[in-house]
Amino acid sequence: MRTGFWGKAAVFVLCSSVISGIGPLQARPMDRMDRDGATGAERARQKTFESAQKLLQKARLSRENRNIDAAINAYREAIEADASLVAAYLELGELYASTNAHDKAVETLDIGISMALLQEIIDPGIGRSCCILAKSHQALGRTDLASGDLVKAMKYLPDDPLPHIVLGDIQTSRKRYEEAFAAYRRAIAMDRSNADAWWALGSAAVRANRPDVAREAYDGLAPLDTSRAATLAKLIGPTETARDTTHP
Repeated sequence: MRTGFWGKAAVFVLCSSVISGIGPLQARPMDRMDRDGATGAERARQKTFESAQKLLQKARLSRENRNIDAAINAYREAIEADASLVAAYLELGELYASTNAHDKAVETLDIGISMALLQEIIDPGIGRSCCILAKSHQALGRTDLASGDLVKAMKYLPDDPLPHIVLGDIQTSRKRYEEAFAAYRRAIAMDRSNADAWWALGSAAVRANRPDVAREAYDGLAPLDTSRAATLAKLIGPTETARDTTHP
């Protein structure tokens, strides 16, 4: 991993872990109990936590307001304030991915996901971050790493269609359409009301010049999302859309 900001963050986390595992040889003035029964060290940690949380909220607000540069800066400041803040890494990584800064997304998400595993955090959000990481790895041409990311995602999201949709997207980008169709259909089998899965299946079918699969997707999408169904119908063509799906 490159040195600089992220290198310093990783070193900080490592040093903090080492220091926390070594008991103090003698009480320092900072560690003495105050009137409320808390040590100076505990109060310092609480102040650090509160500062990082304020910066995290600032980043989220900037992101909601589409002020991307301000959001990125606030996320980085939050990490500088508390290098163990997993949410900041994951949200910043997602933001980088959304702006096609995939190298930065990979670097940031790798740290956040690794920290979550070490902290034994069990949350579906980790699985979604793995899916985003897979997309960024694929965008950088790292198909094997993307596949590994999706294996992790499926462990966090065993009943969620999302990892299968992402797998389908990756296979579509590789022009491995039959494998893409299979992945999308697994997602649909999990949740037939998932309009994203039907849309992805139809879009891939149009790219693959498979009107039979495209009509299948249109039929599934039409009751769920009329706007995207209309767009898919235009891509398929009126003649193909009107044909009996039993006679491709």
